[in-house]
Amino acid sequence: MPYCAIYGCTNHNQNSTVKFYTFPKDKALCQKWKHLCYREDHINVRTATICSVHFSSDSFDTPLKYKLLNYRPKNLRDLKKDAIPSLHLPRPQRKECKSSRENRMERKEQRGILKNILIESNLKSTFQNSEPSSTHSDEDNESRQDLSLTPINSRAEDGQMIVLMTSVNEEITSLKEENRQLKTANDILVQTNQELKYENQSLRSELENLKTYISTEVNNKIHESLSRIFTPGQITSLLSQQQPKKILWKNDDIASAISLRSISSKCYRYLRIKLHYPLPAPSTLRKWIARIEFSPGILHNVLTIMKNKSNKADNFRKIVALSFDEMSLSKLMDFDTKKEMVIGPHNNVQVVFVRAINANWKQPIFYNFDEAMKRDVLFDIINSVERAGFHVISITSDMGPGNRALWRELNISPSNCSFSNPFDDKRPIFVFADAPHLLKLARNHFVTKGFTFDDKVASKDCLLEMLDQAAKHDLKVPFKLTESQIFISDKQRVKTAAQLFSHANAKALEYYGQRNLLDKNSTSWEPTAEVLLKFNNWFDVFNSSIPHTPQIEKNGYGLNMIQQNQIINEMLCLMERLQVRGSKDSDGI
Repeated sequence: MPYCAIYGCTNHNQNSTVKFYTFPKDKALCQKWKHLCYREDHINVRTATICSVHFSSDSFDTPLKYKLLNYRPKNLRDLKKDAIPSLHLPRPQRKECKSSRENRMERKEQRGILKNILIESNLKSTFQNSEPSSTHSDEDNESRQDLSLTPINSRAEDGQMIVLMTSVNEEITSLKEENRQLKTANDILVQTNQELKYENQSLRSELENLKTYISTEVNNKIHESLSRIFTPGQITSLLSQQQPKKILWKNDDIASAISLRSISSKCYRYLRIKLHYPLPAPSTLRKWIARIEFSPGILHNVLTIMKNKSNKADNFRKIVALSFDEMSLSKLMDFDTKKEMVIGPHNNVQVVFVRAINANWKQPIFYNFDEAMKRDVLFDIINSVERAGFHVISITSDMGPGNRALWRELNISPSNCSFSNPFDDKRPIFVFADAPHLLKLARNHFVTKGFTFDDKVASKDCLLEMLDQAAKHDLKVPFKLTESQIFISDKQRVKTAAQLFSHANAKALEYYGQRNLLDKNSTSWEPTAEVLLKFNNWFDVFNSSIPHTPQIEKNGYGLNMIQQNQIINEMLCLMERLQVRGSKDSDGI
């Protein structure tokens, strides 16, 4: 069972909260670890370990994914390669220092030994120099020795004291010099320590600022990258350290989720369950929708959401247009459980959409059953949209009887195509007829009666003859023309009208007419081809939906202003001359 090698530490591997690390293989670093253990006995570095209690948080290696998220787990496991123990270390065992009294006693003993040595040395030299002759008696020698001991001892003590004083003075001088040098070194170390403290404090402050800056920059980069795909609520859910039990979804999150689920409920479940996309649960969507009031009239809840969106948009993207139309209903009845009332049967519903001019979005903001659009209702809708922060510049509708009555209320005529904005009378609102509806009306007149202009006739007869001629040959020049475009069964389909008034049919008619292949309509093919071609070019300009296409007339209006205005002017000139055959109106269609 491994124990911690630090002197005095009692941690072992039965403590589940502590991790043990083996000594590093680097010899220099391993020697530092051994020194910090403060052990006098031998340490086997192959089997010895040190517990995680003795390492600071800076000694552990933080994974990159936690650094990017500015998250630091409490229990990191991997040590850095140069980590050394620095916490909860024992105090180093100091060798016992002798006291000042013991030092004095030792010096005194040394002086005594030195004194005896000097006395013995002086006595020997004196006796050798004054040795008595053989003629003297022993008594004389003893008397002489007694007489000479006193001065010899006195001289020896004086010499000894001189040597001792000199040695002591030299030692004192040396100690004073050493003390002075130590004080100077201590002052330098104190000053250096203070400077290092200031530098350390400054570096720590700079490090904290850098951590804050890096964390902010990383969060901004992550939000910027993820905001292209996810909503703010989804980004918050993705970046949270733990999956919250309950997420407070915002209106933008719910709205985008409803849009996705309306496209495909299976796709929504797959993204949410299998791929773990942060999406609200279907029950959340149902509860959110149940709280929204969708009563007939202006949808004020929808406009409130639009107002929040408009606060983040620039004025260029706040320019919108209104379009409204009647939709036929199946005349069924239904029961509203929330309001406890019966709905229906109704013949039609009037629906108003607001559509961005410089952005790709549209939103229904009004509906009502069996109600034609009136001037007061239209002005209320415009004021509501303007108060939501958007700028209405146009309205678009078909030319049904109810809408023509509205145009008369607004004084709209061929010479006046705008009226004052009820929210700001300095800004006009332009009125447009629905281009697909105009094309359908023109097609209906063309296949039923035909057109006349400048004493010329444009009718379906030459098209039928061209179909008969094409059936006799293997190569079909009018490859787009079919009888279903002429003998129509559904007058509401725009596609068949656009196929009839097409560039291909006009060019095929010119091909047959210039080669005298149309015997019955040798004089009417040219005005018919002119009508088909000009209706085709006009519809391409009015129905443009993308900025750039190979055909100039299909580009977004304004990119080829000269050519597009020329097409509109040619169509306007034709409209002023064109009449339905058999009609008594001489003002043109």
